[in-house]
Parts: sequence; structure tokens; C-alpha cells
Amino acid sequence: MTKLKRTSISIAAAHVALIWCGVAIAQTDPSTPAPEATPAPAASATKTEADTSQLAKVVITGQRAALASAQKIKQNSDEIVDSIVADDIGKLPDQSVTEVLQRIVGVTIDRTMAKGDPEHYSVEGSNIEIRGLSYVRSEINGRDAFSANGGRALNFEDVPPELMAGVDVYKSPSAEQIEGSIGGLVNLRTAMPFDYKDFKAAVTARSTYGELRGKSSPQGAFLLSDRWKTDLGEFGALIDVAHSDSYTRTDAFQVEPYYPLTVSGQNVWVPKGSQWRTLEFDRKRDGVYGALQWKNSDSLESSLTYFKSKYKMTWNENALFAQSSPYNIVPASGATYSANGTFLKGTLTDNADGGINFGADTRTATRNSTTQDVSWHFKWKASDSLSFSQDLQWIRATTNSFDSTVATGIQMPTENLDLTGGVPQLTFSAADKAYLANPANYYWAFTMEHMDKSVANEKAWRGDVKLKFDDPVLNDLR
Repeated sequence: MTKLKRTSISIAAAHVALIWCGVAIAQTDPSTPAPEATPAPAASATKTEADTSQLAKVVITGQRAALASAQKIKQNSDEIVDSIVADDIGKLPDQSVTEVLQRIVGVTIDRTMAKGDPEHYSVEGSNIEIRGLSYVRSEINGRDAFSANGGRALNFEDVPPELMAGVDVYKSPSAEQIEGSIGGLVNLRTAMPFDYKDFKAAVTARSTYGELRGKSSPQGAFLLSDRWKTDLGEFGALIDVAHSDSYTRTDAFQVEPYYPLTVSGQNVWVPKGSQWRTLEFDRKRDGVYGALQWKNSDSLESSLTYFKSKYKMTWNENALFAQSSPYNIVPASGATYSANGTFLKGTLTDNADGGINFGADTRTATRNSTTQDVSWHFKWKASDSLSFSQDLQWIRATTNSFDSTVATGIQMPTENLDLTGGVPQLTFSAADKAYLANPANYYWAFTMEHMDKSVANEKAWRGDVKLKFDDPVLNDLR
């Protein structure tokens, strides 16, 4: 069980213009005599002029505007695409990009640290599937993005959500998009200087308190953007920095699969045993993003972006888990069963194997991952019907990881298991506890170690041409 308590403070500053409209209301004092009526001139009797007040247009942005923007993306796209747009700087709705993606219909994530590993819970989730299919392609601003993890996609939990302006999920990529996906395509979008009318500054701060760890996890981001008009055209610059820590603890209790047994002539279902583990997880995530943008006119536009994400995690685990033979487990007399013969409460023994075999392990794992990207985009609108664009990109990703497990084993005389309450209980008698405390009763079980160092590089160039037609059938050729 992981308990989290979150508090957040957000501060945003920008140039804001408000126009107020005034309405004058005349009040009459009942104690004051009304003035005598004065006949109006004949010319005025035929024409009355009333003052009119012009109402200013007030645009309110926020969650509603973000939803409307996401809806517009879906409406205007040729593909089947769903989007989540940040309602403000650093305001994607979750602690990680992975959690953001699970809000989209058809997208699922694993709540474990690795696929096929139900024993290790992940607070922020992992592994993306779109409509049940894996091999999801990942992009940043429409360009290739990956981690050095042995695959072709990003570890989405490595990317700071504070740097994202929005997330697009393409469930049916078009021929215009680069191949490499089976499930679909996820495009992470960052902000650009020209997204804002003028100067923009924003600071976000948040803290998450883990009750089991008794420790706070700070999180913050800072963005600064501005644009200028010069004789050479309009220029814009943006810088965005993010940092996030996470300290959690997960306590887990697992009941092993049930097996059919015959006890005193009765067919019952008895679990192989149970296991308990506690895991402490520390994570640090840093990100920096910068963008330069220029346009000379409506026909020429260029941008240069830099993106870097750093992820560092360490987790330590202690576990006690069942390793006994399922068909040699025997419930002692007095065990409680449900109406259909399922074991609920009692003492388990294994005389055939000389006791119930338990494993006790200590495990530690670390991972340091970095992804950095430098990209240049240029667009030229040669005419109303012809346009060119090109992207030049360099991306580099590294990962260093180490995973080590040391396990011992012990033959326990008995095991008391109670599954009747809201939380299952595994207890040992006083004699069993003394047996556990004696090092002489343990044997060496196994040791597992894994270490890898991975580096991935890519240099890419892409060129596009678009030709529009004034034709009711053929709109454009790309």
C-alpha cells in the first residue's frame, strides 16, 4: 500500500489586459420632491438618442480552453487522434507522462515496474499500449524520440510532464508519418515562443508527502518566454526547466495460486502459501528545454530547439516468499473453508519436505537514463499553393543500470494464514519466530545480478513538399 498526500502552489505571470464596462444607475431619494416636468422640444420629440455601451470581449482560459483545444485537434486531423492539452504552463494533470496517457480512451498502462512483473508496483506506471497493442512509436514535436532501453520508444516515465504543452495519441498513423509502430504513435509537444502573444513567465511548485516514508517529494518548474520585432523579422526565445523528486514505499502481501487437495475425504482448494515484501523507491527527474524561433514574413519561418531529460532511480527491497511444493502443503485440523471448499483460515504444514520452504531476499536496483535532442526546423511558403519544410535532428540516449538480488532460504515448521479480514495476515508462533532468528537455520538460495550500459544515437533529416489544388476532388499532394 502506498499513501500519498499532495499539496500544490502555482504562480503564473504574464501581460494581461482587462477592459471594464461601466453602467450608471440613478437612484431617487424618496424624501426629495420630483422636479417639474419640462416640455420637450418638438424636434426632440420625434427622435430620441440613447447612449450605448460597448461590451468588451472577455476570453477565459483554463481547463475548458484546454479541452476545447484538444477537441479542435481531433476535429481537424485526418487521422484518429486524441489529445490532452495543458491548461497552463507545467499543468499536465498528472505526475508523469505515463499517467497522463492513461486518461485517453483506448490507452492502457501497467501499474508494475516491468511488463509481466506483478510483484513490484509502480507509483507512476509504465509500458504503454494502445487498443491492447504494444510497440508504440514515440515522438517529440513530430520527430523521433527514444530511450536506450533496448527498444525504439521512450520510457515515458523518464520525461518531465512539466515541459509538455500537450500530448497527442494517434491510433491510426497516416502514410505521412514515419513508420515504426504497431499499437500507435504518441507525440509529445513542447511550447514555442510564438505560442504566446508577448512576454510570458510561469513558476509552478508542488509537494507530495509519502506517509509510509515520512518524507516530502518536491516538484517545480520555471518557464520564461518573450518575442521581439526587428528589421530582420520577429524573434522569439523560450527556456523551460523542471525538477521532480519522488520518495515512496510499497508494502505488498501476495497469496500464491490455489491448488486442489483432498483433506479428510473433502475436496478443497489450498494456496501454495503467501509472501510479503516491502520496497522503497527513490526517483529524481530533471528536464531542460530551450527554443529559438524566427519568421521574416508569412512565407519564411525557422526554429531551433534543445531538449534534455535526466532520470535517476534507486529502489531497495526486502521480501519473504513461498517456495514450497503446492501438492505437499497440508492444512492442519481446524482450518476454515468457504462454502465451495476454498481455504480461508488456518495453519499450513509440509511434512513431506521437512517444512514449508521460504525464500528471503534482499534486492537493490539503480538506473540512470538520459535523452537529449537538438533539432532545426525550416519552413518556406513559396506561393499560396506550394510550400516546403525540412527538419534536421540529432538525438542521443544513454542508460546505465544495475540490479542485484541475494537470497537465502529456510524451512519453516508451520505457517499461519488468515484471509478472512480486509487485509490478509501471515503470522508465526513464538517458536517459529525464534526459528527465524537463528542464522544457522538458513541456507544459501541464489544470487542474481544484471548490469548494462547502453548508448543510442540517431541523425535524421526529413524534407516535405506540399502542393495545393483548387479542385473539389484533389485537395493537395504531399
